[in-house]
Amino acid sequence: MRYYNRTNACDVCKVEKLKPGYAYRELDKNGDWTGRWICKKCQSKKYEYGIYEKPIKIYNDTNTCDICGISFENLGWSHPHRDYDKKGNWTGKWICNKCSSKECLIAGSRRTGNLNPNSAAAKGDDFEELTYRWKGAKILSKENDCYNGPLDHSADSEGKIPQTKGKWYDSYNRYWHQNLKSEHNAIRREFKFDYLILYCASKYGKIIERIYVFPIEELLKRTGITIIKNPSNRNGRCPTGGWYEQYRVKDEEVMNKVNEIWKEIISGK
Repeated sequence: MRYYNRTNACDVCKVEKLKPGYAYRELDKNGDWTGRWICKKCQSKKYEYGIYEKPIKIYNDTNTCDICGISFENLGWSHPHRDYDKKGNWTGKWICNKCSSKECLIAGSRRTGNLNPNSAAAKGDDFEELTYRWKGAKILSKENDCYNGPLDHSADSEGKIPQTKGKWYDSYNRYWHQNLKSEHNAIRREFKFDYLILYCASKYGKIIERIYVFPIEELLKRTGITIIKNPSNRNGRCPTGGWYEQYRVKDEEVMNKVNEIWKEIISGK
């Protein structure tokens, strides 16, 4: 058993026993330890009633986020974070919670072209680029400099709005898997598009092996979907019924065209 002081009781209320996880150092207004140990109740009172004023820590010259400029004094219970580069080295910058979030960092890397080419975000961007070059539907994240928008694209050459999804082939489970729940919910929230393009790429993403184009009416019916490369189980039956095959692009000329575009994209042209 650990002993914090002679009585192992709170130095303020003298009642509460001190134990690991519920014993706190009492700090003065400068943030220095007074030498006394206090219980959780007394520590909470100090924060709640302002007896103890937590000193303001200065992180940089302006004490604001080096990206968005928000004051660190207004972060509440959160705290600033060090900003690291792709190699894991500290850049010397301090940033707020929002700017240190994964989504914000990915958006910044997209703007500067510094995304890891093997990351899910980079692969997703490649699939959107494929839709743009194939269907002529502009990529809204680039057009509006917004990477959290509800829609992927503007209208295509026929005036219809597509959404893009892409999956790499899972050689272990032998299928591509795409859950349509998010698209179903997006439609319900009025983030409407006209059709969803699902690209099924080969194991290493070199070839687009299948393409499915689902109209919005079908998405409203379905909240889940599994696209299986080898749909036969031991009984020779398709586990999911194969309803999605009616939306598969089977035109060989179209598939060749799409794969030509895809090869240009992944080769960096």
